[in-house]
Amino acid sequence: MMRTIYIVNINAKDSYSIQVWKRLQRQLLVPREDVFYTRSAEEVKDIVQAAFDKDPAQKLFVVGVGGDGTISGIINHCAGYENVTIGYFPAGSGNDFAKGYLWPVKPELGADVIRRIQQEQHKDRFYDTGYYVLNGYRKGYFVNSMGAGFDAKIAEKAGKSSIKKWLNKLSMGKLIYALLVLSEAMTYKPICIEAVINGEKKTFNGTWFITISNQPFYGGGMKISPSADPSDGLLDLTVVHSLSRWKLLLVFLSVFSGKHTLFKEVETYKVKEVYIITHAPVPVQADGEYIGILKDTGKLHIEVQHHNWKTAEMS
Repeated sequence: MMRTIYIVNINAKDSYSIQVWKRLQRQLLVPREDVFYTRSAEEVKDIVQAAFDKDPAQKLFVVGVGGDGTISGIINHCAGYENVTIGYFPAGSGNDFAKGYLWPVKPELGADVIRRIQQEQHKDRFYDTGYYVLNGYRKGYFVNSMGAGFDAKIAEKAGKSSIKKWLNKLSMGKLIYALLVLSEAMTYKPICIEAVINGEKKTFNGTWFITISNQPFYGGGMKISPSADPSDGLLDLTVVHSLSRWKLLLVFLSVFSGKHTLFKEVETYKVKEVYIITHAPVPVQADGEYIGILKDTGKLHIEVQHHNWKTAEMS
């Protein structure tokens, strides 16, 4: 018998997630003892661990209700467990995970998928993650993307922004990324980044950012890696370098359609493993959350973990 637990991030989209959860709960008639409320991705660990400890052999269905940080936190603590299936209901600002992994947005459709999994009337779909080690000690998984440079600076600013909270109340939270790109592009200083890509060392001068993606979307709908496939055993690396501030804005305008890859200053690679080294401190994000600084004496190591978590086939 499969046990289902629901992890609801009550802070997602400034508590809009509570409204979403109530709609979903009415569809599913969820018992109180199966619902766990959190305020951050960090709190997910204890909830998941307690469920594992209760019955390690039992099949477990973990459903996240929140934003990209919520589902990233869940997968970080469930990846690699064969008896765990992941579910999700989007209730955040960007919801890039839902776009990339084709999770339905409407409560009725989401409830139907969840019921199908609970009744084990579904086909398993296995996906990859990226595994990272930052500066030799900060470790974790990402399911959407990871980046160093300008995009991580945007993520850091967005996480602290009071404007984002106001925009969320108007259901316009995604606009914060566009606003921050416009403002930060005028002050951010590109740097030289070295990367060992599939064993080959490359140097990128004047680098704005380097992003490693597991699926096409990030930053609230930007199609940063149009050809990324989260189940192919590869990660998609995108480097934007050697261009002016004004041309960066042109690249930004084209990224929503995925046409930015046509610019000569945008390089893309398919990778299984990459090492990133910088000669100046640079901010780093994982799944849209700022996680720290890549030190000038440090290294960011990223490698794909093939098919180490599962959900239901959507089609």
